[in-house]
This record gives sequence, C-alpha cells and structure tokens, in this order.
Amino acid sequence: MIATARDASVVRRAYPQGPDGLPAAVEAGLARFGRIDVVVNNAGYGVIGAIEEISDEAGRALFDVNVFGVLNTLRATVV
Repeated sequence: MIATARDASVVRRAYPQGPDGLPAAVEAGLARFGRIDVVVNNAGYGVIGAIEEISDEAGRALFDVNVFGVLNTLRATVV
C-alpha cells in the first residue's frame, strides 16, 4: 500500500523513512511494487450552508480538496 495524507507531518512521524509528497510516494511505490493496481482517494469534506452563505474562500478551498485533489492524485498515479 502507498499512503499519503492531508497533514504530511502525521505520515512523517509514523513513517520517517518515507518519501516527501505525492509524486515521490508514487515513484517509491512503483520502485518497490512495480505497479499501482487501484487508486483510492478518500480525501474530502463538506461545508454546511446555502451557496450564498459560504465565503468564496471556503468554496474554493472545498473545490481544491474535493475536485482538484482528486485530479492531482489521478495525474500523479496514471503513468
């Protein structure tokens, strides 16, 4: 299994010998296992409130994680 986390410091404490960042994790995983069979992106969160009630900053942060985070993960792992 290759794992990353939103808070990289948590992963570094648990696995201090591991690579830094998603591209490095993918490269290390491919070097060790030879291939990636399945990608699970379990990152995401919700914002409670009507669209006119949430700030632009909160909406953009939500999209950064829930949409662009998925795209970045797929781009890094589809090699």
